[in-house]
Amino acid sequence: MQFVQTNMGEQVNRVLVDALGGFLKVEDVVNGAFELIEDESKAGACLWISKRKGMVYWPTSAKENKYLVYSPKTKKELVKNRFPSIQPPEYFHKMVVHTLSHNFRNATRLERVRLRLPIEPHNTLVKIIYAGVNASDVNFSSGRYFSVNSKEAASHLPFDAGFEAVGIVASVGDSVKHIKVGTSVALMTFGSYAEFVLVLLSMTCHYTTSMVPSIATNLELQIFWEALHISWIG
Repeated sequence: MQFVQTNMGEQVNRVLVDALGGFLKVEDVVNGAFELIEDESKAGACLWISKRKGMVYWPTSAKENKYLVYSPKTKKELVKNRFPSIQPPEYFHKMVVHTLSHNFRNATRLERVRLRLPIEPHNTLVKIIYAGVNASDVNFSSGRYFSVNSKEAASHLPFDAGFEAVGIVASVGDSVKHIKVGTSVALMTFGSYAEFVLVLLSMTCHYTTSMVPSIATNLELQIFWEALHISWIG
């Protein structure tokens, strides 16, 4: 644990802060964020910033080898697969919240729905490969993000579940020029618990070719999201 020297951080008991090595400066966090953003070779890395050790990239080589699912040779070969074509389906499955409840299982059900075509000009259709399970899912399914008024929250039903995902672009609208079919992308958008999702171009973030979702391990996805969150904060 490490505290950053902000107005909120300074409310923490100073004895605890000192025991952990003192405050981190805001500038240190900002510099770390820019290092991840500006150096493409660091894509997929997690930068650990602490008072005692400074900036340390994680995982170390030893940790990476420990958790790697595929051998380096196999991984290198699979990265070459750029998914040149993904056939958009007529129907797909998605998770939908039908009842406001903190119990996610009771609040949701799996539905088979028709894909809305044609795709809007500024939209991209993404084939979801991995979706992030978020602690906030239960707050979302209970309606807490809509309103403190349960009646008003219920007026939003039904709504799609899921916040975060990584996947492959399956199709693009006519106005989308710089993202092509087969591109690996990350998303932060509602409705990520689905086989496919339609999103605005502004809601996608590129992967690098070294982080193709089809071969990403759980460890790599965790590292990627750490870096992605820092990048967006920066």
